[in-house]
Amino acid sequence: FVTLVHGEELTTVQDPRSPLRLRCRLLRAVLQSASAVICNTEHTRSLAARLYDVPQRKMRVIHPAIDPAQHDLPSAAEASAFRQRLAGRKRLVLMVGRLAQVHKGFDTAIRALPEILRAVPDASLVIAGPGDPAALAILARTNGVADHVVFAGPVPRTELILLFSACDLFLLPAREVQGTAEGFGVVFLEAALAGKAAVGGRSGGVGE
Repeated sequence: FVTLVHGEELTTVQDPRSPLRLRCRLLRAVLQSASAVICNTEHTRSLAARLYDVPQRKMRVIHPAIDPAQHDLPSAAEASAFRQRLAGRKRLVLMVGRLAQVHKGFDTAIRALPEILRAVPDASLVIAGPGDPAALAILARTNGVADHVVFAGPVPRTELILLFSACDLFLLPAREVQGTAEGFGVVFLEAALAGKAAVGGRSGGVGE
């Protein structure tokens, strides 16, 4: 059999105190028994080799892709109208991801926002994704930028495509947190498909 690994699942079960330690042993057994292991990045391949002793000879890297046919991009007028409803005339910086995934850097972006606003006073940070935004909202208030942060919550696929089309910049300042980092970041491909510049943290598989 062939198995596919993305990166994060290799690190989250590594803590010996974790209730997932049985899953860690099972994961090791699966990876070592597989005929081939497909890794989404070189970073993930290095994790599989280092943490689970998977032989290099049976690992292959295949970067994820997206199907443009499944992304029906909106017209410029639709994107502009959506942007107006969401952030008015502010310049829109977009982040996407589960809020509980600390390594994605939502807190980093909020802490950087005061400096960003000194250079671009009309910037607005829109964070889309499931999760409780309470802690991040407190951080935004503490840094005096609450009026420039919008928590869009979980959004349907059609609205997410609108967000990518409406934003000025996509941002994901990912970092490694307790051994866990961004495995690849398909969101960067989605931003590129919408023709948007992207800024990412140099960690995990983001560079690839």
